[in-house]
Amino acid sequence: MTKTEKDPGAAAALAESPPEWLARLRADPGPAALGITWLDAGDIRADGGEDETVFDGIMHSRATREYIDRHRPHMVRVASGPGYVGGFGLEHEAAWYVDTREPDRPLLAPNVTYPPFLWIPAEEASTEGMRRAMEGLFPSTKPVRATLPKTSRGFMGYADQMRVPNVYSGEFVPIDGLELDRYYTMNTFTEGMSWGSVVADDPYPDEHLGPVTMGVVHRDYLKQSPGVPSMTWRTAASGSYLGIEAHGGRLLVAEARYRPSPDHGVIERMNAEFGCTFPVDLPVDVVGALIGFDFRPLDLWERELAVEEDPGHILGKMEIALALAHGDLDAVDRLRPYFSHGDPPIRVHLLNFALRYNLEFLMEEHALTETETEIADQIHAILDRGTGDGHPDLFEEGAAWDDEDDEDEEDGDE
Repeated sequence: MTKTEKDPGAAAALAESPPEWLARLRADPGPAALGITWLDAGDIRADGGEDETVFDGIMHSRATREYIDRHRPHMVRVASGPGYVGGFGLEHEAAWYVDTREPDRPLLAPNVTYPPFLWIPAEEASTEGMRRAMEGLFPSTKPVRATLPKTSRGFMGYADQMRVPNVYSGEFVPIDGLELDRYYTMNTFTEGMSWGSVVADDPYPDEHLGPVTMGVVHRDYLKQSPGVPSMTWRTAASGSYLGIEAHGGRLLVAEARYRPSPDHGVIERMNAEFGCTFPVDLPVDVVGALIGFDFRPLDLWERELAVEEDPGHILGKMEIALALAHGDLDAVDRLRPYFSHGDPPIRVHLLNFALRYNLEFLMEEHALTETETEIADQIHAILDRGTGDGHPDLFEEGAAWDDEDDEDEEDGDE
């Protein structure tokens, strides 16, 4: 729960003396055509006089809570809409606010539960400015994988070190599939129902299903194909896909598939405020769903690897980099030089990482160039029998650690 004390004086002052653009847009038919309804002076006073308790399902940090406490009292809601329909017919509604300290334009919150640092400012106080602020949000037809052109991937953390709040007790518990599903069911940024890697696209119908039917189909859709296990959710406002992958039974990687947001300023400011590393073209609902987790893209790890000299740290960072490069052969190609490390035990560990992803071409290359006979024999034996599946289902079984991996992690952890 996030409780905010509003400043009724701010709402009363704005209702008494609204900015010029607000009076002008109230008389303009353009916003109504966008599904926007203006609050009158009485509604503004009433809304501003009530303290707000919001359950947004976010793992807030002290910094994000302090930001909300510092800024939210100055924000006054002046309009609602458009409404939009989420999964299973659930209805949502956007809201528009004015920052009474800088009342020169409206700010779009895709839902009243969004924290102010994810509100999108209209470029100008006009119908066109409001339309552009909504660009990429509230699609009339739900996007599918083929119509989500951009992919961004980030390292979230080591599974055994990560926790999410249990939705019943509020206590932080280890991550597994059940707890993640509960967490995102209650999260304001996602539609709640997830699917596993056995399904490529959102399999759920738009209409409401009864609880028995839903339980059956949800269980089927959560199954995993061979390879990297994943759970994916659709985000509520932009219709993007947010997937969480479990690599090697120990690393969690987030993958967002989305239509790039035209407004980069919101995420740029958030990154600067909280020290985050989100791609600036991510939709605000994707970023909101990842609050409380790390999201460190591959380019950050590549820069660190370029100057890293400690063998243990190279192993730790390469394991993460390969997880982030999964499915991107151009990225794998950029990491190829590290597989020729001068230390034979390091080469063996790196090739074991490559085995997880069935990168046989790397094994074949090293079968031709490996100078250590024992390592070369191992490579040939692996190529003869075929590569296996190195990704236990963390979502079903919990984090997987063996003694050898524990030692690697101690060496590679920063």
